[in-house]
Amino acid sequence: MELQPQELEIFSKLDSQRNLLKELDSFKEYDFLVELEKYITHLDGAVLLMKEEAFALRKKGPNDVELRKFYQKIDFLIFSILSLPQAIEQYLDKTIPKLRDSTEFQKLVLQWKSIPLTFFFKGMRNLTQHGKGYLAAVSIEERNENHPSGSGFSWVYEIPEDWWKQVAEEYKAYSLSKKRNPNAADLRHIDKKYQILKDFYDSSIAKQKNKVDFVITGYIADLKRFHAEIVTQFKRSYKSECDKYNDVITECMDIENWLEQHNVESRPSSLPRLI
Repeated sequence: MELQPQELEIFSKLDSQRNLLKELDSFKEYDFLVELEKYITHLDGAVLLMKEEAFALRKKGPNDVELRKFYQKIDFLIFSILSLPQAIEQYLDKTIPKLRDSTEFQKLVLQWKSIPLTFFFKGMRNLTQHGKGYLAAVSIEERNENHPSGSGFSWVYEIPEDWWKQVAEEYKAYSLSKKRNPNAADLRHIDKKYQILKDFYDSSIAKQKNKVDFVITGYIADLKRFHAEIVTQFKRSYKSECDKYNDVITECMDIENWLEQHNVESRPSSLPRLI
């Protein structure tokens, strides 16, 4: 049976879109940004799960069985979150040397690593990784409309202050253990880093009512700013490739709009974003 003109146009549009999407596969360097963003998505998802667990505990009531399950889930999520800094650093160390203008990307990485909260967060991971556990407690507050802050729900996962103070001590002990015969320069470097951790806890974390939320949300915010800087540098280093990529996506979106207007259902479920 002979195809009608509109049917021929639809098939032509679908073929054009498929061929355009194949062109995107040649821009392999863009995978770097995609993979880096996955870490942020994982962190956001873990934080959301923590809030959902607290909300579920509030509804079930704090009996011993539910509390035990809650602590197990929250501790698992915290450990998962704390494990990401090293994974991110390893990914950056492996990938950035392969990028164009790698020294510019490396400068951004060093700036991100030097942020006190980023450094402290990694210290928390090391403390947990080396088996320094804690006995946490949870407090849940449910407010009605007469509360000064208005109606709502909040929760605090409290880790004892002694554990927080061990972050700096563990860094110093672990760093010294890796040096068989530390020289004066090694000792100065370790003492400087130790003091950064200690001062940051005393000045910024110690006063927080919800320390866990403060460090996790702060770390994620810094990571997102770092990611935005990486994207900006990537668009500079790969300007012509990014421009071509965006032109292809724009053309695909135009075809997508045409297909939607003509009620064509057999099209891609989603298109990549513009860079």
